[in-house]
Amino acid sequence: MKHFLILSAILLQAFFVNAQQGQGQGRGKGQGQGGGGGQGQTITPFNIDNALGVINYDIYEVFEKLKIESDTEMQGVAKAISNYSSDVNKIKLANSKELNEVEKFVTDGQEDAMANGNRESMRYVMAEANQTLRPIKMLAVEAEENLNINMVDFLTDKQYKKWLKYQSSKKANLKPKQQSSMQGGGGQRGSGGNRSY
Repeated sequence: MKHFLILSAILLQAFFVNAQQGQGQGRGKGQGQGGGGGQGQTITPFNIDNALGVINYDIYEVFEKLKIESDTEMQGVAKAISNYSSDVNKIKLANSKELNEVEKFVTDGQEDAMANGNRESMRYVMAEANQTLRPIKMLAVEAEENLNINMVDFLTDKQYKKWLKYQSSKKANLKPKQQSSMQGGGGQRGSGGNRSY
């Protein structure tokens, strides 16, 4: 019973942390749906978490993917993920001014590029954004490395390999295929098509 209560507390904490992150993502989506003067063109909404390579883990999905069943493993894994989410939120809070500026810069740049059909302008915007985000992204990478170190303590070798594979697939999802196409070049994907901004 004691283990159940501890696990429940950890899961609740993780749930609220993930809910807070979800609110930030919702804002990004709303911006992407707004301006749409382009003729049949779409803009992939800028997403700070994606830009930083931050993964929002579903703890129950992790349990299922890794076939985690014991209370000890569940508690350890849940706490490790919860700590990771907390560390990421601290990083975002400490750098909120820069992140907000980059978000506005990219959103404005997307709108201008769509209005003018100018791919070069968009490439410049993304290069500038990536340059600004690089030091913050490195902090997020450190948080992820700490998460993986902590996961080693609670997973078997087989589970840890599954964890890394699962993590890689989640990262791949942060880099959606570019859907927008300037001036109707529908089938082509530029070299930047899979970027996470």
